[in-house]
Amino acid sequence: MDYSCDSLSNIRTSPTFRMFSANGELPLDFMVTGNTKSLGTFSQCEAVKDTPTESSFDANYCLVTVDALLLPSFMLGYCVPKSCRNEDVVKIVETVTSNLPFFLRMRSTSVCNKDYDLDAGAIATICFCVIFGALVVIGTIYDLYIRRHNVENGSPHSDRAAHQGYVHQFVLACSFLENGRKILSAKVTSPYLLCLNGIRVLSFSWVFIGHVFMILLFVTENKKYFLDCFNGFWYQAIWNATFSVDSFFYLSGLLVTYLSMKQMASNNGKINWLVYYIHRYWRITWVLLFVMLFYTYLILHMFDGPMYQLTYEDARKKCNEYWWTNMLYINNWYPFPGVGGPCIGWVWYLACDMQFYWLSPPILILLYRSWKWGMGLIASLCVACWCVVALIATHFGEVASIFHERYNDNINDANGNDVVYGKSYTRWPVYMVGMITGYILYRLEGKKFEMSMAFVVSGWCVAIATGLAIIYGLWYTVEGHYMPQWLAVLYITLSRPAWAAALGWMTIACVTGYGGPVNTILSWKIWIPLSRLTFSAYMIHLPVIVMGYMSRDRLLFYDVYNLVYLILGGIVLTFAVAFTISVFLESPTIGWEKIVLKRMK
Repeated sequence: MDYSCDSLSNIRTSPTFRMFSANGELPLDFMVTGNTKSLGTFSQCEAVKDTPTESSFDANYCLVTVDALLLPSFMLGYCVPKSCRNEDVVKIVETVTSNLPFFLRMRSTSVCNKDYDLDAGAIATICFCVIFGALVVIGTIYDLYIRRHNVENGSPHSDRAAHQGYVHQFVLACSFLENGRKILSAKVTSPYLLCLNGIRVLSFSWVFIGHVFMILLFVTENKKYFLDCFNGFWYQAIWNATFSVDSFFYLSGLLVTYLSMKQMASNNGKINWLVYYIHRYWRITWVLLFVMLFYTYLILHMFDGPMYQLTYEDARKKCNEYWWTNMLYINNWYPFPGVGGPCIGWVWYLACDMQFYWLSPPILILLYRSWKWGMGLIASLCVACWCVVALIATHFGEVASIFHERYNDNINDANGNDVVYGKSYTRWPVYMVGMITGYILYRLEGKKFEMSMAFVVSGWCVAIATGLAIIYGLWYTVEGHYMPQWLAVLYITLSRPAWAAALGWMTIACVTGYGGPVNTILSWKIWIPLSRLTFSAYMIHLPVIVMGYMSRDRLLFYDVYNLVYLILGGIVLTFAVAFTISVFLESPTIGWEKIVLKRMK
């Protein structure tokens, strides 16, 4: 008996048995669950190499995609000897199934886990991080020294700017203490546009939730139940989370116009347009560069998981080839038509926003000199964009709802599917609605503005009805009801600027004292520090989501409570990472810019 138990124990702890038990099994219940993935146990397979014995050999995890004529595509995890290559694994699978009937024979592809050496890109990224980390450490130590020196001299509240040396200011701009204090401060400097902080943070949270659900499509075990829930009425707010990005375009147009009008008013209608352009490029490119380097070169060295290779290998190749399109902010156009940009695709938003910023000066100048001519130019540009969107959407058979079939197959001629969504002509009207709102707020500032109660109630009713119609109006297509193409084109063309117009009313109502509880919520002080982090949070949120989900050993079982934990935890983690990026990179570079501009005046 002891011998049998010892033998059984030896079998269970043997590398061969652990490799075998780490394999995924064909999910025969896929017709019930909708799940066609069986990942096995990645960590157990990779741990075999860490337990040397007299007859040990290294194991390696491979993710195999198997296709058969009459079956869906399956994704299976296999633990194989390290010496096996992708071609060997494919050959084994196809050999095993070669005696099956032809309609069950499986064709497969394999992606085996591999270790990455530190290449030049990874080393450069590490050096980039070390340099900025060292600057923050030096700046913080120097800041502490100055504070202690001031206390010892009896002037604890002495102005740090009393030391006017260029190097002094440059180093202090990197102080973790000072930058952290500025970021986390909830002090209200100007209550006029306080509600914008709430709009910004809630819009980012909507973006985050939408991307979580997008990733869940690939990692959910009970996929059929997940999709059944997802087709429900209230879940349309998730399907239509793309409008959260339009909220950011609206805010960008609003702030650019409002701040530019104020600057021109205080400077005889003049703006240093060279500084205008340099400021925006300098402001956002540092964080973009870091995220691009991190995503391309470092992330594979820091995390691992069953679907990591499959997720990041292709992204790495594309970023190596098309990184320059991001730096020039043309990644939403090249290579045409593009699918959200070839390298870190979610930054197509930055490309659109930068292009709008570049094109804004003529509109701003005209608005300042003659609001009628300025508004006329905006209206003309909006109509032109709407005509372009309508023509393209009609030609390519674009659909308003993801549940609806395309109206034609012309999209195949474009070698992609992003001919509308991420293009500037689609989003520019949204930005210009923000510009109109920004100009109105500029004209209203410091003035008493009154509206009749009937007008206020009507405005809120129209804004709420517009928002609800945009988000929930297409629900009938979920059950297969046909949507005429003309109606789909109308929705695609006008829904986004209509969403911005609803936000415009809400902003004006809140600013002029007619916001009620909406303004109270949007003006909470907690939004102030969080709003300062939304840019860095947007830039890093998708890597945070993907790292968390793609590194899981097992698929996720979907239920509401689990989802709430994942979303809340993910948002908190994203803001924590965003704070780190902001303190170590974004704030120092902004501080350097202010030092240079101050000396230029």
